[in-house]
Amino acid sequence: MFSPEICDAIIRTPISFVNREDNLYWPAREDGIYTIKTGYFAAKGEFQSRGHGNPSTSDARRELWKEIWKMEVPSKIKSFLWKAAHDIVPVNSNLYKKRIAESPICQICTKEVETTEHALLLCEWTRAAWFGADCQCIPTTETVTEFGDWFMTIIQKIKSVGGEEENRRISKIGFLVWEIWKTRNQKVYQQQEINPSWTIKRAKLMKNLFWRIADKQINLKEKQVQRTMREVRWRPPPADWIKANVDAFFKRNTGKGAIAVVYRDNRGKILLGFTGLIQANSVTVAEALAIRQALIIANNLFMEKVLIESDNLKIIQAIKSKSPIGEALAIIQDIQLLLEQLPGRGITWTPREGNLLAHKVAKEAELGNLHSNWSMQPPLEILRIMHNETLSVTQSDSDPKEDGTGFGVNQTHKFGLKKKSENERSWRWVNDDLKAIRESFKETKDLKLQGPPKFQQDEDEEDVDGDEDAVDEDEDIADGLITVSIDFGTLSDEDISADLELFRVCFAC
Repeated sequence: MFSPEICDAIIRTPISFVNREDNLYWPAREDGIYTIKTGYFAAKGEFQSRGHGNPSTSDARRELWKEIWKMEVPSKIKSFLWKAAHDIVPVNSNLYKKRIAESPICQICTKEVETTEHALLLCEWTRAAWFGADCQCIPTTETVTEFGDWFMTIIQKIKSVGGEEENRRISKIGFLVWEIWKTRNQKVYQQQEINPSWTIKRAKLMKNLFWRIADKQINLKEKQVQRTMREVRWRPPPADWIKANVDAFFKRNTGKGAIAVVYRDNRGKILLGFTGLIQANSVTVAEALAIRQALIIANNLFMEKVLIESDNLKIIQAIKSKSPIGEALAIIQDIQLLLEQLPGRGITWTPREGNLLAHKVAKEAELGNLHSNWSMQPPLEILRIMHNETLSVTQSDSDPKEDGTGFGVNQTHKFGLKKKSENERSWRWVNDDLKAIRESFKETKDLKLQGPPKFQQDEDEEDVDGDEDAVDEDEDIADGLITVSIDFGTLSDEDISADLELFRVCFAC
Protein backbone atom coordinates (compact mmCIF):
# COMPACT_ATOMS: atom_id res chain seq x y z
CA MET A 1 0.00 0.00 0.00
CA PHE A 2 2.81 2.41 0.94
CA SER A 3 6.36 2.64 -0.32
CA PRO A 4 9.20 1.68 2.06
CA GLU A 5 10.15 5.36 2.47
CA ILE A 6 6.62 6.34 3.53
CA CYS A 7 6.40 3.35 5.88
CA ASP A 8 9.67 4.34 7.49
CA ALA A 9 8.47 7.93 7.92
CA ILE A 10 5.23 6.72 9.52
CA ILE A 11 7.09 4.48 11.97
CA ARG A 12 9.42 7.32 12.98
CA THR A 13 6.58 9.79 13.61
CA PRO A 14 6.38 10.45 17.38
CA ILE A 15 2.99 9.53 18.83
CA SER A 16 1.46 11.05 21.95
CA PHE A 17 0.50 8.65 24.77
CA VAL A 18 -1.34 11.21 26.91
CA ASN A 19 -2.52 14.06 24.70
CA ARG A 20 -4.74 12.52 22.02
CA GLU A 21 -5.04 15.62 19.80
CA ASP A 22 -3.11 15.72 16.54
CA ASN A 23 -0.84 18.69 15.86
CA LEU A 24 0.58 20.08 12.65
CA TYR A 25 4.10 21.51 12.64
CA TRP A 26 6.37 23.04 10.00
CA PRO A 27 9.55 20.92 9.70
CA ALA A 28 11.62 23.77 8.23
CA ARG A 29 11.72 25.55 11.62
CA GLU A 30 12.79 24.18 14.97
CA ASP A 31 9.70 25.48 16.76
CA GLY A 32 7.41 24.04 14.06
CA ILE A 33 5.83 27.41 13.20
CA TYR A 34 5.48 28.33 9.51
CA THR A 35 6.97 31.59 8.22
CA ILE A 36 7.10 33.14 4.74
CA LYS A 37 10.90 33.11 4.78
CA THR A 38 11.25 29.40 5.50
CA GLY A 39 8.45 28.65 3.05
CA TYR A 40 10.33 30.50 0.29
CA PHE A 41 13.57 28.62 0.88
CA ALA A 42 11.75 25.29 1.12
CA ALA A 43 10.01 25.96 -2.22
CA LYS A 44 13.28 27.07 -3.79
CA GLY A 45 15.05 23.93 -2.66
CA GLU A 46 12.27 21.70 -3.95
CA PHE A 47 12.27 23.56 -7.29
CA GLN A 48 16.03 23.03 -7.70
CA SER A 49 15.82 19.38 -6.64
CA ARG A 50 13.44 18.72 -9.54
CA GLY A 51 16.11 19.64 -12.08
CA HIS A 52 15.35 23.32 -12.51
CA GLY A 53 18.12 25.86 -12.08
CA ASN A 54 21.74 24.97 -11.35
CA PRO A 55 22.23 24.07 -7.67
CA SER A 56 25.58 22.40 -8.34
CA THR A 57 27.41 25.74 -8.33
CA SER A 58 25.97 26.84 -5.00
CA ASP A 59 26.61 23.38 -3.54
CA ALA A 60 30.25 23.55 -4.62
CA ARG A 61 30.63 27.01 -3.07
CA ARG A 62 29.00 25.75 0.11
CA GLU A 63 31.45 22.85 0.28
CA LEU A 64 34.35 25.23 -0.32
CA TRP A 65 33.18 27.47 2.50
CA LYS A 66 33.08 24.49 4.86
CA GLU A 67 36.69 23.72 3.98
CA ILE A 68 37.73 27.35 4.43
CA TRP A 69 36.01 27.48 7.80
CA LYS A 70 38.02 24.47 9.02
CA MET A 71 41.38 26.04 8.09
CA GLU A 72 43.75 26.99 10.91
CA VAL A 73 44.11 30.63 9.85
CA PRO A 74 42.89 33.94 11.31
CA SER A 75 39.29 34.91 10.61
CA LYS A 76 40.33 37.78 8.32
CA ILE A 77 42.07 35.29 6.02
CA LYS A 78 38.99 33.06 5.94
CA SER A 79 36.86 36.06 5.01
CA PHE A 80 39.30 37.11 2.29
CA LEU A 81 39.41 33.60 0.79
CA TRP A 82 35.60 33.54 0.67
CA LYS A 83 35.57 36.91 -1.11
CA ALA A 84 38.23 35.73 -3.57
CA ALA A 85 36.22 32.57 -4.30
CA HIS A 86 33.19 34.77 -5.10
CA ASP A 87 35.28 37.28 -7.11
CA ILE A 88 34.40 40.26 -4.95
CA VAL A 89 37.90 41.48 -4.04
CA PRO A 90 38.82 45.02 -5.26
CA VAL A 91 41.09 44.10 -8.18
CA ASN A 92 41.30 46.47 -11.16
CA SER A 93 38.90 44.50 -13.35
CA ASN A 94 36.14 44.68 -10.71
CA LEU A 95 36.87 48.35 -9.96
CA TYR A 96 36.82 49.15 -13.66
CA LYS A 97 33.37 47.57 -14.05
CA LYS A 98 32.11 49.89 -11.32
CA ARG A 99 33.88 52.88 -12.92
CA ILE A 100 36.20 53.33 -9.98
CA ALA A 101 39.47 52.44 -11.75
CA GLU A 102 40.56 54.03 -15.02
CA SER A 103 41.93 50.79 -16.45
CA PRO A 104 41.50 47.07 -15.78
CA ILE A 105 45.20 46.39 -16.53
CA CYS A 106 47.46 45.10 -13.76
CA GLN A 107 49.58 47.94 -12.37
CA ILE A 108 52.45 45.59 -11.49
CA CYS A 109 53.10 43.70 -14.73
CA THR A 110 51.18 46.18 -16.98
CA LYS A 111 50.49 43.35 -19.44
CA GLU A 112 47.21 41.66 -18.60
CA VAL A 113 43.84 42.43 -17.09
CA GLU A 114 44.01 42.19 -13.31
CA THR A 115 41.40 39.64 -12.32
CA THR A 116 41.27 37.88 -8.98
CA GLU A 117 43.07 34.90 -10.50
CA HIS A 118 45.74 37.11 -12.06
CA ALA A 119 46.41 39.12 -8.89
CA LEU A 120 46.66 36.11 -6.60
CA LEU A 121 47.92 33.28 -8.84
CA LEU A 122 49.06 34.18 -12.38
CA CYS A 123 50.95 37.49 -12.28
CA GLU A 124 54.68 37.06 -12.95
CA TRP A 125 55.80 37.91 -9.45
CA THR A 126 53.02 35.83 -7.77
CA ARG A 127 54.03 32.77 -9.81
CA ALA A 128 57.57 33.25 -8.48
CA ALA A 129 56.20 33.33 -4.93
CA TRP A 130 54.19 30.13 -5.48
CA PHE A 131 57.23 28.45 -7.01
CA GLY A 132 59.46 29.32 -4.04
CA ALA A 133 56.93 28.39 -1.34
CA ASP A 134 56.59 24.91 0.17
CA CYS A 135 52.89 24.60 -0.69
CA GLN A 136 53.68 22.14 -3.51
CA CYS A 137 51.23 23.77 -5.91
CA ILE A 138 52.25 26.02 -8.84
CA PRO A 139 49.27 27.65 -10.60
CA THR A 140 49.34 27.97 -14.40
CA THR A 141 46.96 29.31 -17.00
CA GLU A 142 46.00 25.71 -17.84
CA THR A 143 45.07 24.79 -14.25
CA VAL A 144 43.42 28.07 -13.22
CA THR A 145 40.05 29.22 -14.51
CA GLU A 146 38.41 30.52 -11.32
CA PHE A 147 40.07 30.99 -7.96
CA GLY A 148 37.36 29.06 -6.09
CA ASP A 149 37.54 26.05 -8.39
CA TRP A 150 41.34 26.02 -8.28
CA PHE A 151 41.40 26.26 -4.50
CA MET A 152 38.86 23.43 -4.13
CA THR A 153 40.93 21.26 -6.49
CA ILE A 154 44.06 21.85 -4.40
CA ILE A 155 42.16 20.96 -1.21
CA GLN A 156 40.91 17.73 -2.73
CA LYS A 157 44.43 16.77 -3.86
CA ILE A 158 45.85 17.36 -0.39
CA LYS A 159 43.05 15.33 1.19
CA SER A 160 43.60 12.47 -1.26
CA VAL A 161 47.17 12.17 0.02
CA GLY A 162 45.93 12.25 3.63
CA GLY A 163 48.09 12.44 6.72
CA GLU A 164 47.77 14.03 10.13
CA GLU A 165 48.88 17.48 8.93
CA GLU A 166 46.57 17.76 5.92
CA ASN A 167 44.57 20.61 7.45
CA ARG A 168 47.72 22.60 8.11
CA ARG A 169 49.02 21.97 4.59
CA ILE A 170 45.78 23.48 3.33
CA SER A 171 46.15 26.37 5.77
CA LYS A 172 49.62 27.21 4.41
CA ILE A 173 47.96 28.16 1.11
CA GLY A 174 45.70 30.59 2.94
CA PHE A 175 48.63 32.36 4.63
CA LEU A 176 50.49 32.72 1.31
CA VAL A 177 47.42 34.04 -0.54
CA TRP A 178 46.95 36.64 2.19
CA GLU A 179 50.56 37.83 2.06
CA ILE A 180 50.47 37.98 -1.75
CA TRP A 181 47.44 40.26 -1.52
CA LYS A 182 49.13 42.46 1.10
CA THR A 183 52.29 42.74 -1.02
CA ARG A 184 50.19 43.69 -4.05
CA ASN A 185 48.45 46.46 -2.06
CA GLN A 186 51.74 47.79 -0.72
CA LYS A 187 53.05 48.08 -4.29
CA VAL A 188 49.90 49.68 -5.70
CA TYR A 189 49.15 52.14 -2.90
CA GLN A 190 52.53 52.70 -1.20
CA GLN A 191 54.91 52.07 -4.12
CA GLN A 192 56.98 49.56 -2.16
CA GLU A 193 59.23 47.23 -4.12
CA ILE A 194 58.08 43.65 -4.59
CA ASN A 195 60.26 40.79 -3.37
CA PRO A 196 58.68 37.31 -3.65
CA SER A 197 61.13 35.82 -1.13
CA TRP A 198 60.10 38.37 1.49
CA THR A 199 56.46 37.57 0.82
CA ILE A 200 57.17 33.89 1.47
CA LYS A 201 59.06 34.69 4.68
CA ARG A 202 56.26 36.90 6.01
CA ALA A 203 53.73 34.13 5.29
CA LYS A 204 55.88 31.63 7.21
CA LEU A 205 56.33 34.05 10.12
CA MET A 206 52.61 34.70 10.36
CA LYS A 207 51.88 30.98 10.10
CA ASN A 208 54.33 30.03 12.87
CA LEU A 209 53.14 32.77 15.20
CA PHE A 210 49.46 31.99 14.73
CA TRP A 211 49.90 28.24 15.14
CA ARG A 212 52.03 28.69 18.26
CA ILE A 213 49.30 30.78 19.88
CA ALA A 214 46.59 28.38 18.66
CA ASP A 215 48.43 25.37 20.12
CA LYS A 216 48.71 27.12 23.49
CA GLN A 217 44.99 27.87 23.46
CA ILE A 218 44.19 24.27 22.55
CA ASN A 219 46.35 22.98 25.40
CA LEU A 220 44.67 25.40 27.79
CA LYS A 221 41.21 24.29 26.67
CA GLU A 222 42.19 20.63 27.05
CA LYS A 223 43.36 21.29 30.61
CA GLN A 224 40.14 23.13 31.38
CA VAL A 225 38.09 20.26 29.93
CA GLN A 226 40.05 17.72 31.97
CA ARG A 227 39.58 19.82 35.09
CA THR A 228 35.86 20.09 34.37
CA MET A 229 35.60 16.35 33.77
CA ARG A 230 37.26 15.73 37.13
CA GLU A 231 34.95 18.15 38.90
CA VAL A 232 31.63 17.17 37.27
CA ARG A 233 30.21 14.04 38.85
CA TRP A 234 26.86 12.42 39.35
CA ARG A 235 24.98 14.41 41.96
CA PRO A 236 22.89 12.41 44.45
CA PRO A 237 19.32 13.52 45.14
CA PRO A 238 18.14 14.69 48.58
CA ALA A 239 17.80 12.02 51.25
CA ASP A 240 14.12 11.21 50.66
CA TRP A 241 14.19 11.58 46.86
CA ILE A 242 14.93 9.24 43.95
CA LYS A 243 16.85 10.34 40.86
CA ALA A 244 16.17 8.93 37.39
CA ASN A 245 19.00 9.53 34.94
CA VAL A 246 17.90 9.19 31.33
CA ASP A 247 19.73 9.09 28.01
CA ALA A 248 19.36 7.87 24.42
CA PHE A 249 21.77 6.34 21.94
CA PHE A 250 20.69 7.14 18.37
CA LYS A 251 22.04 6.32 14.90
CA ARG A 252 21.01 8.96 12.43
CA ASN A 253 21.68 6.88 9.31
CA THR A 254 19.26 4.12 10.36
CA GLY A 255 16.87 6.09 12.56
CA LYS A 256 17.14 3.43 15.25
CA GLY A 257 18.46 3.60 18.78
CA ALA A 258 17.84 2.81 22.42
CA ILE A 259 16.77 4.68 25.55
CA ALA A 260 17.80 4.04 29.13
CA VAL A 261 16.32 5.04 32.50
CA VAL A 262 18.25 4.38 35.73
CA TYR A 263 16.63 5.07 39.12
CA ARG A 264 19.02 5.53 42.06
CA ASP A 265 18.79 6.63 45.66
CA ASN A 266 20.95 9.24 47.37
CA ARG A 267 23.72 6.67 47.93
CA GLY A 268 24.00 5.77 44.25
CA LYS A 269 22.35 2.36 44.58
CA ILE A 270 20.34 1.24 41.54
CA LEU A 271 16.69 0.78 42.45
CA LEU A 272 15.31 0.17 38.97
CA GLY A 273 16.61 0.11 35.41
CA PHE A 274 14.81 0.28 32.07
CA THR A 275 16.02 0.00 28.47
CA GLY A 276 14.09 -0.04 25.22
CA LEU A 277 14.71 0.06 21.48
CA ILE A 278 13.22 2.98 19.55
CA GLN A 279 12.82 4.46 16.08
CA ALA A 280 12.97 8.24 15.80
CA ASN A 281 13.68 11.13 13.45
CA SER A 282 16.48 12.75 15.45
CA VAL A 283 18.49 12.73 18.66
CA THR A 284 16.12 15.32 20.11
CA VAL A 285 13.13 13.01 19.69
CA ALA A 286 15.08 10.08 21.15
CA GLU A 287 16.08 12.07 24.26
CA ALA A 288 12.49 13.25 24.71
CA LEU A 289 11.27 9.63 24.52
CA ALA A 290 13.67 8.69 27.34
CA ILE A 291 12.37 11.50 29.59
CA ARG A 292 8.75 10.57 28.90
CA GLN A 293 9.45 6.91 29.69
CA ALA A 294 10.98 7.86 33.05
CA LEU A 295 7.85 9.83 33.97
CA ILE A 296 5.53 7.02 32.85
CA ILE A 297 7.42 4.50 35.04
CA ALA A 298 7.30 6.89 38.01
CA ASN A 299 3.55 7.31 37.52
CA ASN A 300 2.87 3.57 37.21
CA LEU A 301 4.89 2.76 40.33
CA PHE A 302 3.40 5.66 42.36
CA MET A 303 6.79 7.23 43.03
CA GLU A 304 6.23 10.50 44.86
CA LYS A 305 9.58 12.30 44.98
CA VAL A 306 11.44 11.70 41.73
CA LEU A 307 13.99 13.92 40.01
CA ILE A 308 14.46 13.31 36.26
CA GLU A 309 17.92 14.22 35.00
CA SER A 310 19.03 14.44 31.34
CA ASP A 311 22.13 15.75 29.55
CA ASN A 312 20.12 17.29 26.65
CA LEU A 313 19.96 20.97 27.49
CA LYS A 314 17.68 21.91 24.58
CA ILE A 315 14.98 19.48 25.69
CA ILE A 316 15.18 20.55 29.34
CA GLN A 317 14.94 24.24 28.43
CA ALA A 318 11.98 23.59 26.11
CA ILE A 319 10.12 21.67 28.84
CA LYS A 320 10.72 24.26 31.55
CA SER A 321 10.01 27.30 29.36
CA LYS A 322 7.13 25.54 27.56
CA SER A 323 8.60 26.53 24.20
CA PRO A 324 7.81 24.16 21.30
CA ILE A 325 10.23 21.95 19.42
CA GLY A 326 8.37 20.93 16.29
CA GLU A 327 9.84 17.49 15.67
CA ALA A 328 9.30 16.42 19.31
CA LEU A 329 6.11 18.41 19.93
CA ALA A 330 3.90 15.42 20.80
CA ILE A 331 6.46 13.96 23.21
CA ILE A 332 7.12 17.27 24.97
CA GLN A 333 3.38 17.85 25.43
CA ASP A 334 3.13 14.43 27.09
CA ILE A 335 6.05 15.30 29.39
CA GLN A 336 4.49 18.62 30.40
CA LEU A 337 1.13 16.99 31.12
CA LEU A 338 2.77 14.27 33.23
CA LEU A 339 4.72 16.87 35.21
CA GLU A 340 1.52 18.84 35.88
CA GLN A 341 -0.33 15.73 37.04
CA LEU A 342 2.57 14.61 39.23
CA PRO A 343 3.58 17.61 41.39
CA GLY A 344 6.20 15.60 43.27
CA ARG A 345 8.36 15.29 40.17
CA GLY A 346 11.17 17.55 39.03
CA ILE A 347 13.39 17.75 35.97
CA THR A 348 16.93 19.03 35.67
CA TRP A 349 19.96 19.10 33.38
CA THR A 350 23.46 17.72 33.94
CA PRO A 351 26.58 17.65 31.74
CA ARG A 352 27.46 14.38 30.01
CA GLU A 353 30.08 13.67 32.72
CA GLY A 354 27.27 13.59 35.30
CA ASN A 355 25.18 11.19 33.21
CA LEU A 356 27.76 8.54 32.32
CA LEU A 357 25.82 5.57 33.68
CA ALA A 358 22.63 6.21 31.69
CA HIS A 359 24.67 6.94 28.56
CA LYS A 360 26.59 3.68 28.87
CA VAL A 361 23.43 1.67 29.52
CA ALA A 362 21.70 3.15 26.44
CA LYS A 363 24.72 2.45 24.26
CA GLU A 364 25.07 -1.14 25.42
CA ALA A 365 21.31 -1.69 24.99
CA GLU A 366 21.44 -0.52 21.37
CA LEU A 367 24.37 -2.86 20.71
CA GLY A 368 22.46 -5.75 22.32
CA ASN A 369 25.06 -6.35 25.03
CA LEU A 370 22.73 -6.18 28.06
CA HIS A 371 20.86 -9.11 29.56
CA SER A 372 17.36 -8.78 30.99
CA ASN A 373 18.42 -8.39 34.64
CA TRP A 374 21.36 -6.04 34.02
CA SER A 375 20.26 -3.74 36.85
CA MET A 376 20.62 -6.60 39.36
CA GLN A 377 23.81 -8.02 37.83
CA PRO A 378 25.47 -5.12 35.99
CA PRO A 379 28.27 -5.82 33.46
CA LEU A 380 31.84 -4.94 34.39
CA GLU A 381 31.97 -1.55 32.61
CA ILE A 382 28.70 -0.43 34.20
CA LEU A 383 29.95 -1.61 37.60
CA ARG A 384 33.07 0.49 37.16
CA ILE A 385 31.02 3.62 36.46
CA MET A 386 28.78 2.89 39.45
CA HIS A 387 31.82 2.41 41.68
CA ASN A 388 33.39 5.72 40.62
CA GLU A 389 30.15 7.62 41.13
CA THR A 390 29.53 5.97 44.48
CA LEU A 391 33.01 7.07 45.59
CA SER A 392 32.22 10.62 44.54
CA VAL A 393 29.03 10.50 46.62
CA THR A 394 30.97 9.22 49.64
CA GLN A 395 33.65 11.88 49.29
CA SER A 396 31.09 14.67 48.88
CA ASP A 397 28.94 13.65 51.85
CA SER A 398 27.83 16.21 54.40
CA ASP A 399 30.20 18.66 56.08
CA PRO A 400 32.80 17.15 58.46
CA LYS A 401 31.49 16.45 61.93
CA GLU A 402 33.42 17.55 64.95
CA ASP A 403 34.70 14.68 67.05
CA GLY A 404 35.98 16.61 70.07
CA THR A 405 39.57 16.74 68.88
CA GLY A 406 39.16 19.72 66.57
CA PHE A 407 39.33 17.50 63.46
CA GLY A 408 36.54 16.56 61.11
CA VAL A 409 35.84 12.87 60.76
CA ASN A 410 36.56 13.00 57.03
CA GLN A 411 39.88 14.80 57.29
CA THR A 412 43.36 13.32 57.10
CA HIS A 413 46.30 15.09 58.77
CA LYS A 414 50.04 14.58 58.46
CA PHE A 415 52.54 15.85 60.97
CA GLY A 416 56.28 15.95 60.50
CA LEU A 417 58.33 15.41 63.63
CA LYS A 418 62.06 15.83 63.98
CA LYS A 419 64.06 13.95 66.60
CA LYS A 420 66.63 16.02 68.48
CA SER A 421 69.11 13.22 69.12
CA GLU A 422 69.33 9.45 69.27
CA ASN A 423 69.69 9.37 73.09
CA GLU A 424 66.93 11.82 74.03
CA ARG A 425 63.20 11.11 74.13
CA SER A 426 62.30 14.68 73.20
CA TRP A 427 60.69 15.81 69.97
CA ARG A 428 60.03 19.16 68.37
CA TRP A 429 57.54 20.28 65.76
CA VAL A 430 58.87 21.13 62.34
CA ASN A 431 56.40 23.70 61.03
CA ASP A 432 56.10 27.44 60.38
CA ASP A 433 52.63 27.66 61.87
CA LEU A 434 51.94 25.81 65.13
CA LYS A 435 48.81 27.71 66.04
CA ALA A 436 46.43 25.46 64.06
CA ILE A 437 47.98 22.35 65.60
CA ARG A 438 47.65 23.77 69.11
CA GLU A 439 43.97 24.56 68.46
CA SER A 440 43.38 21.03 67.14
CA PHE A 441 44.89 19.46 70.27
CA LYS A 442 43.36 21.81 72.83
CA GLU A 443 42.20 18.83 74.94
CA THR A 444 45.72 17.37 75.06
CA LYS A 445 46.79 19.13 78.26
CA ASP A 446 50.20 17.45 78.74
CA LEU A 447 51.48 18.20 75.19
CA LYS A 448 55.01 19.58 75.65
CA LEU A 449 57.23 21.02 72.92
CA GLN A 450 60.93 21.74 72.89
CA GLY A 451 62.92 23.93 70.57
CA PRO A 452 61.60 26.49 68.09
CA PRO A 453 58.11 25.60 66.86
CA LYS A 454 58.64 24.61 63.24
CA PHE A 455 56.51 22.29 61.19
CA GLN A 456 57.04 20.72 57.80
CA GLN A 457 54.31 18.74 56.02
CA ASP A 458 55.63 15.70 54.20
CA GLU A 459 53.13 15.08 51.34
CA ASP A 460 55.03 12.15 49.90
CA GLU A 461 54.35 9.82 52.82
CA GLU A 462 51.35 7.48 52.62
CA ASP A 463 48.44 7.72 55.06
CA VAL A 464 48.34 5.06 57.78
CA ASP A 465 45.79 4.04 60.34
CA GLY A 466 45.87 5.55 63.80
CA ASP A 467 47.47 2.66 65.64
CA GLU A 468 50.81 2.34 67.36
CA ASP A 469 52.56 1.79 64.06
CA ALA A 470 51.61 5.31 63.04
CA VAL A 471 54.85 6.62 64.57
CA ASP A 472 57.70 5.07 62.67
CA GLU A 473 61.25 6.25 62.26
CA ASP A 474 62.64 6.27 58.71
CA GLU A 475 66.22 5.01 58.81
CA ASP A 476 66.93 6.29 55.27
CA ILE A 477 66.40 9.95 56.14
CA ALA A 478 69.60 11.43 57.43
CA ASP A 479 68.08 14.17 59.57
CA GLY A 480 65.66 11.81 61.27
CA LEU A 481 62.44 13.25 59.79
CA ILE A 482 59.46 11.21 60.95
CA THR A 483 55.94 11.45 59.52
CA VAL A 484 52.81 10.78 61.56
CA SER A 485 49.64 10.38 59.49
CA ILE A 486 46.19 9.64 60.90
CA ASP A 487 42.97 9.24 58.88
CA PHE A 488 40.25 10.29 61.33
CA GLY A 489 37.59 9.40 58.77
CA THR A 490 38.07 5.69 59.43
CA LEU A 491 38.41 5.71 63.23
CA SER A 492 35.93 5.30 66.03
CA ASP A 493 35.84 7.52 69.10
CA GLU A 494 37.83 4.92 71.09
CA ASP A 495 40.50 4.76 68.38
CA ILE A 496 40.79 8.55 68.29
CA SER A 497 41.25 8.65 72.08
CA ALA A 498 43.96 6.01 71.79
CA ASP A 499 45.69 8.03 69.09
CA LEU A 500 45.65 11.17 71.20
CA GLU A 501 47.22 9.20 74.04
CA LEU A 502 49.87 8.04 71.60
CA PHE A 503 50.59 11.67 70.72
CA ARG A 504 50.95 12.50 74.41
CA VAL A 505 53.58 9.79 74.77
CA CYS A 506 55.46 10.86 71.64
CA PHE A 507 55.52 14.55 72.55
CA ALA A 508 56.44 14.05 76.22
CA CYS A 509 59.93 15.31 77.05
